[in-house]
Amino acid sequence: MAVTDPVKVKGAAVVSSDMMSFDLGLDERGDYNIAPNAMSYGRNAMVNSSGNGVKRLSKKKWLPKSVGFNSEISTVYYAGQVYYFIADNGKVRWIQENMSAWQDCGGTNVVTTTPGVITTFMRVNNWLLVMNGVDEMRYIDLTTFGMVQFTYVANPISSITATPTGITGTGSFKVYYAYTYNSNGGGETAISPILTQTVSKSRSTWNTNGTEYLTLAFNDTPPAGATSRNLYAAIALQGTTPVAGDLAMLQSNIPLGSTSFVDNGSLGFNIDFNTAPSSNSTRGLKAKSGSIANNIPVVYGDPDNPYDLNFGTLTDVGVSFGANNGGQRLPLMKGTNFYPTSVIGFRNNQNIPNLLALFSSTESVSRQQIISQKTLTYGNSTITYWGADDLNAGASSVYSPYGVVLNLAELLFPGSEGITSLKTEANLQNVLSPSIVSDPVSKTYKTIKNANFNKIVGAAWNNLVCFAVPSRGYNYNNQLLVRDMTNREKPKWAVWDLAVDWIGAISPYNQSSFLYIRQGNEFYKLQESYVAEDENDNGTSTPYPVTIEGSLKAFSNGKNSYFAANQAVVYLAEFVGSVDITITYINKKGDPKTKTKTFTNGSNQRNLFSGWSNPRLLYQTGKNRIIGWSKQIPLAGESAASQKKTKRCRIRLPNPVINEYKVSVSSNLENTSFDVVGSNLEGINIGIIGDIV
Repeated sequence: MAVTDPVKVKGAAVVSSDMMSFDLGLDERGDYNIAPNAMSYGRNAMVNSSGNGVKRLSKKKWLPKSVGFNSEISTVYYAGQVYYFIADNGKVRWIQENMSAWQDCGGTNVVTTTPGVITTFMRVNNWLLVMNGVDEMRYIDLTTFGMVQFTYVANPISSITATPTGITGTGSFKVYYAYTYNSNGGGETAISPILTQTVSKSRSTWNTNGTEYLTLAFNDTPPAGATSRNLYAAIALQGTTPVAGDLAMLQSNIPLGSTSFVDNGSLGFNIDFNTAPSSNSTRGLKAKSGSIANNIPVVYGDPDNPYDLNFGTLTDVGVSFGANNGGQRLPLMKGTNFYPTSVIGFRNNQNIPNLLALFSSTESVSRQQIISQKTLTYGNSTITYWGADDLNAGASSVYSPYGVVLNLAELLFPGSEGITSLKTEANLQNVLSPSIVSDPVSKTYKTIKNANFNKIVGAAWNNLVCFAVPSRGYNYNNQLLVRDMTNREKPKWAVWDLAVDWIGAISPYNQSSFLYIRQGNEFYKLQESYVAEDENDNGTSTPYPVTIEGSLKAFSNGKNSYFAANQAVVYLAEFVGSVDITITYINKKGDPKTKTKTFTNGSNQRNLFSGWSNPRLLYQTGKNRIIGWSKQIPLAGESAASQKKTKRCRIRLPNPVINEYKVSVSSNLENTSFDVVGSNLEGINIGIIGDIV
């Protein structure tokens, strides 16, 4: 009997295994250690706010070339205008956007710019301080754009002599005196020879009614450049021989016309000031860098006094670091293996703004100290001084003085073990705790040589924190490590193949802020671009490669479930140009197999015109520039936004039985752009296949 109504057998259902986000960014810790929504490899790629893999920011030509520049650009807003300053070829130079060449500052314009010497700047009133740790500090007077170097004042050579009145010059008590000269720049000479004067009564018991006193004669001819004297004294010593550190300020700013001074014991020792100086600072302090704390300038990094912070006081036009004007010096952990590497405005455990000092040491262990103003009651006087309190110990040592970045209430700095974050954790109220946050890019970070950590430079802009690093054995900064904080709960990392000698952020008052980079003696903005191309110094463009590779995805947690793959589909948005899409899968035998297919959507014209034929260097009659270097305008294909399409890219697979796979998308360098939205592997879910042998 024939079967007239056979049972219908259902065909195998085609299902899809999806990867729809890269919202964890790059994670280099290996395919078997990372989440499915991370990139296992990303070259010149980043993740946008939608979780799509996209190209990095591109170079856009900004300012004209320098000659031999190797430092930061200082932005100065003065008299309603924005100016940029650099140290270049032995001078400080300035420029404004759309000027065709850097201009030399006037005055005594000399600064060391040999390779390896980094010059930093700090604006204080109408002065732009110039610091590099080699030259004595000098400044650009913004009213004239001329450099001013401080006048050297010779140390005093004459000793004070004392004539007693009402007391005798013999007895069992001693008083010690010395003096210094002040300079017009706020510096101070070393002290004169110290007078040891024997007296018949203790200074504290002298009658102050004018009957008991010492008349101190300076016996000197003030040297050129001296503006006033400071008188230091002591009544007790730490050792047997008096030294500068034993003497405290008795009277500051004594006029040069006063050839003597009367000490009747009524003046107290002013410990608001530092003890007497043993070195001459009239040419200016040496400092590598500086910061501003509560409107008070602080500089540090003197190679001759590496432990010291120097606090200045504001003047009508600039700043003075001289003790006679209220400047202070704070040695930090002097005599230990810890030395301050960076000082930056941050906060303490109670969220109160303060200075934070980061230290390095010879044992590769760091410390952090909070630097704040303190008060001390001494008799009837209240003294204000700068002091330090320990915050943490045991974090990574800080070897990168220019790599410390403050961003979104978090301090980030490169250390020997990784990039350390210092912030308040949600479960640790009022405790600033350090933690390593660079584990996702540890594969790249671990290739940095210890000797090259001082070359790292950091900057923050628009939720991005960027570190220019000398990775993979290079002796210069060949890559950027980028931490994207758009989603603070899920920070994302990226690595860009971009050589960057210096990186910084600039926020002009009349335009959007931006990141700038220096490559050798060339300057560029980092901006979004239509396609993956970088502008060159002559205005032409060069495409750069972009590769986005997903993680290795399994079909079960135990990696023992199999899938008969029919096709892979990669969804690209904003696609123009040509890409290679590679599907890598592990077959039933455990062997890796790949299949690659090329997809194309139009092309974008590349700009090959240099010089005056470049569309960004158009001139009208009379040579009036109508488009400046710093203005970003569309190049040939950029105006044709309709070229970009969304595309489902299908790759046919020969029905392999697999249990893991990954997807990689790479540009073909011809001015390509794409967003990887997600991918799907379509086929039949087989399930577990027994491995009994």
